[in-house]
Formats: sequence, C-alpha cells, structure tokens
Amino acid sequence: MRTATIPVEDKHPVAQNLPPLYLEPPLTKPKLRIGVMLDSFNLPAWMAKIIRDLLEAPYLEVALIILNKASSGAPPHPLRRANWPVFLYKLYYRLDRKLLQAHPHNAFAIEDVGPLLKGTDIIGVAPIQKKFVDRFEDSDIAQIKGAQLDVILRFGFRVIKGEILNCARYGVWSFHHDDNRYYRGSPPLFWEIYEGNPVSGTILQRLNENLDAGRVLYRSASATSFSWLHRNQNNTYWKTAEFVIRRLRKLYASSWDSITKLDTYNEVIAYDKPIYRSPTNRQMLGFLRGQALLFLRRKIQSLSKDQWFLRVQRTASTGNAKTTIVDVIYPPSGRFYADPCVYSHDGRPFIFFEDYPYREKRGVISCMEIDSNGNYSQPIQVLKRDYHLSYPFIFEWQSEIYMMPETSANRTIEVYRAIKFPDKWELHTTLFSNVKAVDATLLHYRDKFWLFANIGSERRPTTDELFLFHSQSPFGPWQPHPENPIVSDVCRARPAGRLIEQDGQLIRPSQDCSRRYGYKINFNRVDVLTETDYRESPAGEIDPDWLRGNLATHTISQDNGVQVVDGCRRISRLWPRSFSVRRIEGDRLRPRT
Repeated sequence: MRTATIPVEDKHPVAQNLPPLYLEPPLTKPKLRIGVMLDSFNLPAWMAKIIRDLLEAPYLEVALIILNKASSGAPPHPLRRANWPVFLYKLYYRLDRKLLQAHPHNAFAIEDVGPLLKGTDIIGVAPIQKKFVDRFEDSDIAQIKGAQLDVILRFGFRVIKGEILNCARYGVWSFHHDDNRYYRGSPPLFWEIYEGNPVSGTILQRLNENLDAGRVLYRSASATSFSWLHRNQNNTYWKTAEFVIRRLRKLYASSWDSITKLDTYNEVIAYDKPIYRSPTNRQMLGFLRGQALLFLRRKIQSLSKDQWFLRVQRTASTGNAKTTIVDVIYPPSGRFYADPCVYSHDGRPFIFFEDYPYREKRGVISCMEIDSNGNYSQPIQVLKRDYHLSYPFIFEWQSEIYMMPETSANRTIEVYRAIKFPDKWELHTTLFSNVKAVDATLLHYRDKFWLFANIGSERRPTTDELFLFHSQSPFGPWQPHPENPIVSDVCRARPAGRLIEQDGQLIRPSQDCSRRYGYKINFNRVDVLTETDYRESPAGEIDPDWLRGNLATHTISQDNGVQVVDGCRRISRLWPRSFSVRRIEGDRLRPRT
C-alpha cells in the first residue's frame, strides 16, 4: 500500500465548549415538589447521582424524604436453609459483586447522601408488611398528602400498593431494570443473559397496583453483556440515572401528556410470560455451563481477528445497456477499512474511510479514487493525528470542502477544510470540546443545519443514545434539541452514514449494535424534524447476509451512482493477506422493509 503522511495545518482552530446537551426550561412556574422514598441514606452511586441532580435543578425542590423504619437486617447467608433452592445463584451473585468492586465506575458503590439532604423534611414510616408488599397506615398517608408533592420517587421499600400510589399529583415513579414487555419480576437484567437475548431493556414507570405494569415514562435498550451480570447491570444502571431528571425537566417545561405519549417503539404489548424469580440450582448449572462454553469460544476466537472491508456498487454503461457492478475491497491483513464516505468532486468519485493499522491501534483517514474505467487507485493516507480518527463525514459549504471525522479519542468534534482536495487538510474549527461524541452526522434541511451524534461517557456506552443539535451555520453555535436524547435504543441510535432524501422523505441510516458492534444497518423514516419535536419510524434494514461469512455491516454512503457499505470478516492472525479487489456476482444488498 502506498501511504503518505499528510501534514495538517492548524491555522484557524476555533475552540468551543460543549453546548448543553439538554435545553433547560425557563423558570416561569413554581418548582416541582419531589418526595423520595428511601430505606436508608446510604445509597448506591447511581441513585446518589439522581439525588444530586434533583438538588441542583433550579426548577425542582426535594420537599420530603419518606424513610422506611422497617428493619430489613443483614441479607441472609447463602447457606441458610431457605436459600438452598437458589444457593448457586446466591453464590454467583456474591462473586459477581466482589468482581464489580474493582470497576472504576461502580454503580453500586455505597454513598451517604444524608449530608446532601440536611434540612429536608423527613417522615419515618413503618409499613404494613405482607409477603412482598408494603402498605401504609392512614395517618402516614395523610401526612404525605399534606406535603403537596408533584412526584414521589421510589428508591426504597418493597412492592408498594394502596393509597400511597395516589399521594403525589403525578404519582410514584420507579425503575424496572428490564423491558417490562418481556421480563417482569427479578433478578434485574439476569434473564436476558440466561436466554441469550441480545437486548437488555429498562423503563421508568408510574407505579400502579400491577407488578411492573405501570405507565411507561421512559424506555431504553442496551446491548446485553453476556460475560458477567455486573457488566450487564453497571452501564445500564448508570444510563438510567439520567432518566428521572430528563422526565422532570420535560414535565416542568411542558405537560404530563408530553411525557406519557407512546410511539411505535414504545407500544404497549400484553405480557403473557410468567413472573421471573431467582434461578434455581438446576437452572444455574445450565447457566454456568453456558458461561464456560462462552469463555472457551472467546479464547478460540482470539486466534483470529475481525477485519472490516468495503463493498462498492456502481452502475456501468455497456453500449446502450447499464449493468450493476459490485466489488469487494479487502485490506491487507495488517489493517482494516471501515466507515466509508463517498464524495464526488468534478465528476470523480472518491471513497474516504477509516484506515486502521492493528499495530498502531489508532485509525487514520485514507482515500481512494474510482477512475472512468472503474479501476481503484491505491489507498493514500490523507489525514493523521496523534489520536484515533474514523467516520470521515465530507460536506461542502460555500464552495469549500470540509471533513468532519470522528475525534472522540480527543473528546472533540472537529472540522477540517480541504486546502488541496483530496489529500491536504487544515483544522478549520472545533465544534464541541470535552465530549465523547461518535459518528457526528450533519444535515442541511429547511434552511437549518442539524447535527446528529451519539454521546456517551466513561459511565455510559456510546452505542445507545442519539443527541440532536441545530444551528444556522454548519460551524455553530449549536442549540440542543428539547427531546435530547432523541433516541435511547442500542438497536437504532448510532448514525450509520449521511441522511438520505428519497421522494421528499428523509431517511436516517442507523446502526443496530445489539448483537455485536455495528451488526446491521437500520433505516429510519424521519416523520417529524423541528426545533421542538423529533419522531422517526422504521423503514427497512440491511442485514450482513449480503456476503457469505460476513459478520456485520454498519455504515452506508452513496453519491453520484456509487454506493459503498462496509462488512466484517474473521481472518487468521498468522495468515498474511494483501490488498485485493474481488468482483462478486448478483445484487443481494437490498434493504428489507
């Protein structure tokens, strides 16, 4: 491969701070009065974060703490006779939590929030306990109603029923860390691993008398981590710690109806499965056997590696006939090619892509040209930094050509200007700084610029939540969309290429990262895109089955009759391969609707 290290001229960088991710409401109404139900002031870290968010929000007031006076005591030892039917799960859970202690961002590390809540009114309640249910005395109900609360958050007690559910204007809100359409009961986020479900859901609900069947206020989905329970729980619990403040912000700014509307992704499905409970010893034997096989399979897979490659489809003329030509471009064994972006300049199609040398463990941006005879030039390196680059998004504005690569490794969103297309670029501006944003995608639509990007953090994955910003210029200043994040679903959040306008309809390609990173491409019809609302619905998908042995496909780009997607295969670490182009017959890349 011919490569060239292209210098980047940093002449005019304009550093900008990260704009707010959320649109804060104007303080035009009385604060919402919040009550919190606690068993103790010693809370897991993810709950403590929610308490801090409540106290910092200028439109909220933590008006009452409802403290559980019923003594729960220490958790029973696994060898206790009552635990024998679930003995293996209890031991597994203890080991799982011990391993979690070493995690740098442990969602379940205990924090004392007592000092934060000093001066807040407290009501001590001894609930009437029966089996797994807690009910409240009439005198306690009267005292709680007297606080005139708007919302009660349940971070303690057991299953609550009775008049307590009506003690706040907008009810009692509680988390269910599973998708209640498919999993009700406990333990949270375990049965997805057991059943091999690639998606682990979670909801924030307004409680009613039925178990895990409350009115859904927020629904989200993450990729299941199949190795250990704590890995499946930790990121999900951190992510859900954002849900309460998001919904309370919207409730204050708008109305109750605005946070309870359902869309096609939030539909109500009748629950027809049993209530899940802790797995029996027999079930755990099967589960642990599966975990051992998973460990062995991953060890075998470590003898090979994933290699991303490109698929190019174009139309060629032969006489009066037009034919579709499909080529697969395989990198040499020491690198992979991914995240293609096609851009035609002076009628000549260029393919920009992430070029990742395994040894350097840091991507660069490379480019190849397709000549008039359909031949591909050797890839050349066009942009290299001392941090990882990927997802080169090329756009034109006021007769200049710009590139917006992913620079999340530098915690920025950067834009480069072409000094000499395609191989010399200078840093033009930094749109955002201090942000872990991936696959930023720009859209010019109805005299406004829209910026889509998945945003994560050290505590939250970058595959789950899509944020939207708008501006009058492609270089900002940017305003957050009031619905942020506009998507919270690992199956359809992360961008997969430029938005497509088809018959007057916008289509947003996205990645399904549930089964694995970048498993397939989904197409989402943009039904509403305004400064105040965003809605989309499913419009098709591309599975990775367009080529035998293909494992994933996660970016699509097309321009001037050329369409490029990427694919992924497993190759041996020991068997060297060279750069090659292979023509394939047939056209299997047809989106399914």
